[in-house]
Amino acid sequence: MDGAKRFSGHRTLKAVDAGTGTPAEYRKINARNKIVLVTRDADVPISAQIDTAARHGAAAVAVANDTPGRLVAPAGSTAAPAFALYGEQGKQLAAQAAKGDVRIELKGTPFSPFQYDLVHSVQSIPQSGLKFVTDSANTARIDANYYAHAQQEGNLLQASGRTGQYFYASTTVPIRLGATHEEYVTAGPAIRYWTGADIAGSNGIAIFDQGWHSFTAGERRGVDWFKQVANPTRGATWMDQGYSSVVGDYLSIGAMPFPDSEPSHQPTPGWNDKMSVVLYRGDKEIGRTDDYFYKTFYVGLEPGTYRAVQKIDRDAPGWEFSSSATTEWTIKIAKTGVSSRIPMPTLAYDIDVNLRNRVKAGKQQPITVRATLPPYTEGTITEVKTWASYDDGASWTPVKLNTSQETGEFTGTLRLPRASATSGHVTLRTQATDASGNRIDQTVERAFGLE
Repeated sequence: MDGAKRFSGHRTLKAVDAGTGTPAEYRKINARNKIVLVTRDADVPISAQIDTAARHGAAAVAVANDTPGRLVAPAGSTAAPAFALYGEQGKQLAAQAAKGDVRIELKGTPFSPFQYDLVHSVQSIPQSGLKFVTDSANTARIDANYYAHAQQEGNLLQASGRTGQYFYASTTVPIRLGATHEEYVTAGPAIRYWTGADIAGSNGIAIFDQGWHSFTAGERRGVDWFKQVANPTRGATWMDQGYSSVVGDYLSIGAMPFPDSEPSHQPTPGWNDKMSVVLYRGDKEIGRTDDYFYKTFYVGLEPGTYRAVQKIDRDAPGWEFSSSATTEWTIKIAKTGVSSRIPMPTLAYDIDVNLRNRVKAGKQQPITVRATLPPYTEGTITEVKTWASYDDGASWTPVKLNTSQETGEFTGTLRLPRASATSGHVTLRTQATDASGNRIDQTVERAFGLE
């Protein structure tokens, strides 16, 4: 039943019939540690039926439709696990309960380790009924890692539809964060999917794919959701949020806050997120926004050095890591009155955190730092420096970086203190400079956890 408390475990319960579930009807029965059967009634809200059963000690509630057919209705209460029954099922169970001892075996898990979201098209339903064979010839598999924050519960948000059509079907599936989920979808170019994930009770925090995807038969694809470090990142093209450029006298700059490790993912701001971007020419403030992560400034550009400072903060239930970040860009403008991308370094991290977004304290932890320039810009990265703090920024330890064989990639080692000597988190700061003097200086507070 939508919105009901989910049953977890394995129990065999005696069933008792409570009619329409009014308080008066409980005087005739003992509901404690039993599954209570109630029938939907226009004068008794389902939420009241569940609440009343819970007050009388019921272990679970089965709500039957008052007419033949399936009951589709929200529970409206989480006081006890609740289930919806067809009207025919409810009548049959109530009649059996009236005759004697009826016991119902319940098995349930709040979070299934797998999900099937399959799409099939039929012209008509044959008399023998519908039957579909699902195998690697017509499905694809997604191995999804859902990394945890403070909250351990979330939702898979998925829409499916036919390619080229505007209508679609959507589903929300409860998932456990800090776990891997097997997800099966229909393969073929005619079907497409759009997927996202959220953190339960987090005031709107969610991440979505940037677009629709189709899958090939037998394909197996991996994806990470909410993996840290979630440092603000700039868009690579003019269609991406956070894309930075100079067009005439307009300077656009910013960085998408609170992403995850998947470049194809698009985060949505939480309701309580705080964001600001301030632009300076020298030490003089020439523009600002205090309610968004991105801003196009009309500044009457002159050649010279500009500085932009972005601050983001997230104070939301369930969100623990990369909760605040300060990014400062130093921008060298040589020409004005033209359209050009700002060749500003962009940062990314790769740290082998576990599914709880943590690493073992007291050990050496490899870290990869990537500092790259936007596509179609000239220049090279000339210097990258990284520091780590284990006491929320009170002190800093330099991280020795070595150049990797990959362009713009640097590797190093974090020598992590014992957990008792830390705040339980690692804060990261990185500076990257290009040959023209453009520089990014970014600090990500509590980037990941220690255990």
